[in-house]
Amino acid sequence: MVENRLGFYLDDRDYAHYLISDLDIEAQLMAVRAIIARNAAAAKDASDKIDELAEWARTSTGMENHRATDIWVDHMHASVFSDAAASMAAVGMFAPLVESVFTQTFRTLGRMYDASGTKIPDHERWMRLSDEEFDRWYCNIYVDEDKVRTDVAAGIRQLSDATGLRSFLTKDDFRLINALMLYRNRMFHMGFEWPLDDRLRFEKLIAQNNWTSYFTSSRHGEHPWIFYLTDDTVSVLPAWADELIAKIGRFARSLPRELLSAVIE
Repeated sequence: MVENRLGFYLDDRDYAHYLISDLDIEAQLMAVRAIIARNAAAAKDASDKIDELAEWARTSTGMENHRATDIWVDHMHASVFSDAAASMAAVGMFAPLVESVFTQTFRTLGRMYDASGTKIPDHERWMRLSDEEFDRWYCNIYVDEDKVRTDVAAGIRQLSDATGLRSFLTKDDFRLINALMLYRNRMFHMGFEWPLDDRLRFEKLIAQNNWTSYFTSSRHGEHPWIFYLTDDTVSVLPAWADELIAKIGRFARSLPRELLSAVIE
């Protein structure tokens, strides 16, 4: 911990608030954890019910067996979509949360540099893009050699490179950010059941980007049908988001004092 000029000791999360002070991130994370826990409990209840119905179908005979089997199959089919709804809820909470944190971080950094008159670190993004064209600190855009494209995951990575934040993040952080953003876009634009071509492309992305621990899928024959965030991924997202805030705090702590002074004073 470090003592500030008022005599208070600041940890990494305190320093993060210099960059994300417009967000009540602690309240957001409390709300998200509550929903994740509630959905996990509901999923367990549904799974237990399916197990009970499976046992009923296994041990019954005659017409009772036909009825038990039909009810079990109906619950199994419904669980495909209830699991998809829970997965959409998780990505619907965490992808915007992460995007808002980085948006706030980079825009605050932009204001710090402007207010303090500090020179921005050299980076190709600044040479390729002027403020007259786009907001250079807007992380939803990625600046290529000859064009600007909307790509929040790539924009976060590029601005992290340009500002020095990348030194405080890991390859796994960026891998998960990219996975969440692409999955969020598909789920929110196409719902649970995507066109086959999109499903096949996403399956290839999972293999190419080493996302196999993040996603699972139900299947129709040989083809993927509905994609889900794995239970393990959903369960660690709150702790991962907590650590992400701490990493941004460690980055804020490393900034030149004249930059922090631009928002402290």
